Parts: sequence; C-alpha cells; structure tokens
Amino acid sequence: MEASPRNTAAAITFAAFGADPEDILLVAPSDHLIKNEGLYKQSVEEAILLVKNGKIVTFGLQPKNPETGFGYIEYDGNNVISFREKPSKEMVESYLNSKRFLWNSSMFCFKAGVFLDELHKYEAKVFSASLEAFMNRKGIYLDGNALHADPFYQRRLCRHGAYGKN
Repeated sequence: MEASPRNTAAAITFAAFGADPEDILLVAPSDHLIKNEGLYKQSVEEAILLVKNGKIVTFGLQPKNPETGFGYIEYDGNNVISFREKPSKEMVESYLNSKRFLWNSSMFCFKAGVFLDELHKYEAKVFSASLEAFMNRKGIYLDGNALHADPFYQRRLCRHGAYGKN
C-alpha cells in the first residue's frame, strides 16, 4: 500500500484486470532516470525468468547515501525479507552498514494473475473496490464513485488529507 494515495495500486490492478492472467507486466515509474540501459535490460530479463516461475519481482537500487525519504527493501539473494517505509536516519545508517538493504525503486514485474491472486489474498478490500470500478467502466473511463464509495478507501484518503468535501 502507498504511504500517500496516488492510486498506483488501483492503476496497477486495473492493468492486471485488463490483461490475460499469464501476461507479464512490468511496472515502472515514469520519472526514473536510467543511466545504464544495458544493466536495466539485463535486470528486466532476469526478472522475467523469475516471473515465469510464479514469482513477483521488486527492483531495488543500491543506496548511495543514508536517505530517509525512501523505502528500503531488506533482502537475501533474490528473496525479500522485509520492506521498511521511510525509516529514521539512525535506522538507515544501520541498514547501510548491514549491506542487506536496497532503496525501493517502485518497479515491479509479475504475471497479472499472480498479482491479482496476491492482492485478493492480502488486500481484499482494495481488490474488491478496484474490481467493481473496473467492471463498471464506460469504455476506457473508470467509474471513480465505485472506489470512493468503499469505506476502507475513504478512511485511507481522510487519513492523508486527500478526501475533501464536495
């Protein structure tokens, strides 16, 4: 889930609903600067091999400094151990010293069906609200009222000040 609502989870979910369950999706933010295109391509190709075996891949970046504004991925080889959202400077310094943490890039790769199964299992309310909005779409336009009618979604928006009064 997002620290502040940008509807990224819903947007990814809508893409997955519109895809075949076996389709491989690559989620990549539009604001990343890719300096080493060869390494990026190699990383995506490796991810696809893992995804073909039913894995969900998250891409991490080697930290350059103790940044508290990023999320951190604790890992061991190709396994994610935990995710830490925007930790304190003291915690970040311990992460960097351990050499077991990467910056979260917000880039993911997975089969559409695997993502939807996991979303349904761990965030059933987000799955249901997204499915309702997707099923009630008008052509390429979604019915935003379906998402905003969900009490869980409303509480999340209120908590972050993004749900205003009409």
